[in-house]
Amino acid sequence: MMTDDKKLHYSERLRRRYRIQNPIIRNMLAEFYGTALLRFIGTGVLAQLILSRATYNAPVQVNFGWGFAIALGVYSAWKTSGGHVNPAVTIVLYILGKISFVHSLLYYVAQTAGAAFGAALSYGVYIEALDSFDGGIRQIDGPNGTAAIFASFPAPYLSNRGAFIDQIAGTGLLGLFVAFFCESRNQIPLYLQPALFGVTAAAIGTCYSMNMGSPVNPASDFGPRLFAAFIGYGPELFTYHDYFFLVPLIAPMVGAVIGAYSYVFFIGMHVPDQTGDGCWRRFGPVRMDENLAAVTLEPPSRQKAETIALKRDFV
Repeated sequence: MMTDDKKLHYSERLRRRYRIQNPIIRNMLAEFYGTALLRFIGTGVLAQLILSRATYNAPVQVNFGWGFAIALGVYSAWKTSGGHVNPAVTIVLYILGKISFVHSLLYYVAQTAGAAFGAALSYGVYIEALDSFDGGIRQIDGPNGTAAIFASFPAPYLSNRGAFIDQIAGTGLLGLFVAFFCESRNQIPLYLQPALFGVTAAAIGTCYSMNMGSPVNPASDFGPRLFAAFIGYGPELFTYHDYFFLVPLIAPMVGAVIGAYSYVFFIGMHVPDQTGDGCWRRFGPVRMDENLAAVTLEPPSRQKAETIALKRDFV
């Protein structure tokens, strides 16, 4: 007679036997994998834009492609580590008390390594196209420059100070919405949150990518930049434009904190608790009475019931 274990499909038997029990290691693997997926898709989006000289992808497609990349990367790690896939997201969750400081540091390492790995996979797909484009001579800028496939670089007019402000603005929006989505009293369905992160990223890219792209993710910029330095682009990736690489490494962390706290102070602290009337009353429409005081309208079900009662009175 077969044991219960032998009746299981082999994939479930493997899972039971080899499943990692240490939650820290599990979470780090999930962050590595999710960020690698994000960067594999995102690097491919940029490669098609640059190597085709914008004949395959338009800038708006890049923004939405990155939005999809982020949503899918978050979804892949969602049930294990929470799918941060971005140190700026991790620092927001740290200041909100959702993750410990040690976990935050370990997540950052895993995210950076994952981003480098994802970029390396994409490089393997497009290496022949790269060689055809630049003749095998890797360049940062100029007509045959391809370094922007792997990392962000400023427009010719942009100073490092302007770039810092740009990243604070973009990642401030990200931090704001991370705080909004993760506020339990807002009751955002968990299964929708990864998709909403992707929508947020696409919105940021659509609005604020002209200056330097919209990295808003230190791991996604620094990891692939490290990888690119070893495949022919060299140390200039770090010295270019007065050590510009420090901007997407530091500014997103600052912007995310500012954005998160702006939401907490202006809205998050004042969101009412759940009441016995359910969530409709909290989110329902409001009107102003004659004293300019906000009055919550009744739920549609209650309005309908009262209308039926009135009709009965007239019959």
